[in-house]
Amino acid sequence: MKTRNGFVSNSSSSSFVIVASNDIINKAMAELTDFGKAVIKTEVLRRAKTAPINGINTVIAHGENSTEDWGNRAMEAMNISEDDCYEKSEEAQEQWHLFCEKVNQLGGYTADEC
Repeated sequence: MKTRNGFVSNSSSSSFVIVASNDIINKAMAELTDFGKAVIKTEVLRRAKTAPINGINTVIAHGENSTEDWGNRAMEAMNISEDDCYEKSEEAQEQWHLFCEKVNQLGGYTADEC
């Protein structure tokens, strides 16, 4: 049996961390499509905790996304057909990257190992 130590990368998944105020999260969400908002809510914010940091309510989220199923919860919630899943999966990734970019631009922090 082969044992691996340390960080192991898999091209089909990536880890992420987000730390930002509620205000920054809301402003970044406002830049997304309705589907993008659903993706962030179902894939990221469902795992988030809120904690006061320096008196500001701060969203802290971490986890892993997989390119195979990223956005599936949003697709199910929005009743998107299986025929449109591939296209929507690409849109989910685009919206995720836009969200991270906006959070960082607004002064929050995101890290995503792609």
